[in-house]
Amino acid sequence: MARKLAKDLGVDINLIKGSGEQGRVMKSDIESFAKKDKGTAPQSVSRTVEIPQFKVAPGAEVEMVPISKLRKAIVKSMTISKAVIPHTVLFDDVIVDDLVALRSDLKEKAALSGVKLTYMPFVIKAVVLALKKHPWFNASFDLEHEQMVLKKFYHIGMAVDTKDGLIVPVIKDADKKGIYDLARDLEDLALRTRERTVQLDELKGSTFTITNFGVADIAYGAPIINYPEVGIVGIGKIQKKAVVVDDEIKIAHVLPLSIAVDHRVIDGADAGRFLKTVKAFLNDPMMLLLS
Repeated sequence: MARKLAKDLGVDINLIKGSGEQGRVMKSDIESFAKKDKGTAPQSVSRTVEIPQFKVAPGAEVEMVPISKLRKAIVKSMTISKAVIPHTVLFDDVIVDDLVALRSDLKEKAALSGVKLTYMPFVIKAVVLALKKHPWFNASFDLEHEQMVLKKFYHIGMAVDTKDGLIVPVIKDADKKGIYDLARDLEDLALRTRERTVQLDELKGSTFTITNFGVADIAYGAPIINYPEVGIVGIGKIQKKAVVVDDEIKIAHVLPLSIAVDHRVIDGADAGRFLKTVKAFLNDPMMLLLS
């Protein structure tokens, strides 16, 4: 990376004295040297990809529809994520019979308190507890300084499907909230996000994101990481399936899960252990209420 930057700025890296560990030449060293050498601030370096020009066949019946500002922002965000982060995705299922029963028992009581109780608050709680057990997932990767930035707060982004596109509001300090509090925040944020009355600061600062394929009646999906985070969990729709438990076939409620991680800093085995922790909490939801 350093040699590529030096080449792009037209400087000899062998002439630069590095300020990093054991004399390692850092990005700032190269930019400072280039500034002194040329007397001007170095220009930002970007990698360009030649994209073939789109053409429509003469006489073809088409309609040109400009995309919205929100869709342009989504295009930029998704492009950065896929261009910068090498994704790897794992899939698994978890039996959630106890979760279905617990939510059914609490749903009516929650309604009396004005709370619409879905499965998502339980998923958020499980993910937060897993993040505490696996802190490298509640982080960002600082490539320039080759270090992980481990975050001691838990702000969970929730992908919300709106008529204008996908928006990710953030539940701040999710670790300090109970199931009912999370349910209230979810309903409020989702409603204001769809109505486009959500505040700008409520769309920033997430440390980890969850996306729900189940709302689109989809079981599995490969989610795209919300840069600069290092992971994202996707959940599908809960279905009744035939499963094998203790060498016997039974009908159970099954929740599909997926996790995408930044493979530069998180290996597949680590992602598997994280997902296993999430599964354990969802399989035994009383642990979520006791946490």
